[in-house]
Amino acid sequence: MAPAFLDRAQLQDRADHGVRRIALALLRNADAASNKFLKADAKGGKQTTVADDALHDFRVAVRRFRSWTRAFRAPLHGSLSGKQRRALRKIFRDTGAARDTGVHLAWMRDQRKELNARQRVGHDWLSAHLKVEKDAGWIAALSAAQRFDALSPRLARRLNEYCSVVDDEQVGPIGVIIARRLLEQADDLQAALAAIDNERDEVPIHRARIAAKRLRYLAEHAAPLVNGGDTLVAALEHLQDTLGDLHDVHVFAARIAHDSGAHHGHGRHHVAGEQSRATGIEALTERLHERGRRAFLDVEKEWLLARGAPFFARVRAMAEEISRLARLGTEIERKYLLTALPEKLLDAQSVEIKQGYLPGEHLLERVRCTGKARAAQRWTRTVKSGSGLKRIEFEDDTDATVGSALWRLTRGRRVHKRRYTIREEDGGVWQVDEFLDRPLIL
Repeated sequence: MAPAFLDRAQLQDRADHGVRRIALALLRNADAASNKFLKADAKGGKQTTVADDALHDFRVAVRRFRSWTRAFRAPLHGSLSGKQRRALRKIFRDTGAARDTGVHLAWMRDQRKELNARQRVGHDWLSAHLKVEKDAGWIAALSAAQRFDALSPRLARRLNEYCSVVDDEQVGPIGVIIARRLLEQADDLQAALAAIDNERDEVPIHRARIAAKRLRYLAEHAAPLVNGGDTLVAALEHLQDTLGDLHDVHVFAARIAHDSGAHHGHGRHHVAGEQSRATGIEALTERLHERGRRAFLDVEKEWLLARGAPFFARVRAMAEEISRLARLGTEIERKYLLTALPEKLLDAQSVEIKQGYLPGEHLLERVRCTGKARAAQRWTRTVKSGSGLKRIEFEDDTDATVGSALWRLTRGRRVHKRRYTIREEDGGVWQVDEFLDRPLIL
């Protein structure tokens, strides 16, 4: 997992500031990866595993930076120009050929020992083609790293300096913005997976792969802050790798078909050699398709036909927790008095809550017990300060021993209610409290 650039306190940063701070951290990572790649090439060239790994790291670092800045275009308004975004896209694309051919050559090396002497003729012919292509791709990747080094200082300057309205209440905490994007990108991934029917669905598979990457790169920053977040990111990484395997199969199969077809168009002077080459190409193509079938079965087993529903439920829970943590420092709450329970509550989730208030004048301290069954009860302490629409609020979990001790101090200042939760399509949340100890609905 990539290093996270958020802690719980930073979730409450203004979005326009927090988004830029993380973008700068990702840019510094990409700078370091670019330098590592250029040094690895200068020391050993493209023939070394170190250089291949350095290229991969540079490519991933640029992709993480682009993914973040794409996800938060509105908070980053004015910090990246259209020309700079296009330059970043071209830099990323120019690293693709060397990466793809490197992956294909590594797979080819693993296959050679399984082929007979006749099939190896086709294997060696295809490997030679790939090496020529990798040479050209490597030159393009080096040029991309050099262009990135020239572009990076300008990006850093623009990200460091921006205009902001100090009292703009439309700019919320970065945690709330991240939670919203998590839900949106999870929806994108779910829709892309739903469009996949079989291993030959090249376009839906590619879209799902990109959607999985974007969701993973976003979730990485928030995952350490919530229980189970790291497991969620690991599941996304596995999905991304499996879909990437399918994508590589599609790209390489098209490459083999193109190269072998172009070669046959030049005539046939050595029939025996041509037949051996064709036999080898056929064997490699079948092995490639088998690799694709295995990868598709893995995706199908875990993600297709609504099998991914539990995962997406966990993403929603993670987004809710991130949003809650981001709002802990400041509570903005509007209350309405109802004359009766709305009909929509008939199917809504509900939970019973007992809460009491400790004595105090300047600070309001609340003890709350949520849930009926003792084993499932959750105790929390909340301290509030201020009055009106906007107040400071801090909340922390506690255990039943401390909660029960504090509860005894709230005698005469207690309420008992049932809370219903309704989520709107636009992301808004209504909470309706039906008080069980008095005739009141809020």
